[in-house]
Amino acid sequence: MECNEFRHWLRTRDIRNNPSPGALAHRLGCIHCQRLYVLDTKAEQGVCQAFASQEMPRKLVGRIDRCLDSL
Repeated sequence: MECNEFRHWLRTRDIRNNPSPGALAHRLGCIHCQRLYVLDTKAEQGVCQAFASQEMPRKLVGRIDRCLDSL
């Protein structure tokens, strides 16, 4: 695998799956792609964390309902 192929793989990968053997081998041998992989992985993790579902506090639900009822 070459850098262009690695970048294509990086753009189209599913972070829930393990890297392909070719991508892993290239990443271990190319410092530029290793850095790109680390940055991309951190960005993907940040996006996943930002969109993680969280339960809304009950008091907040009540406040929203009261505000909507007052409209």
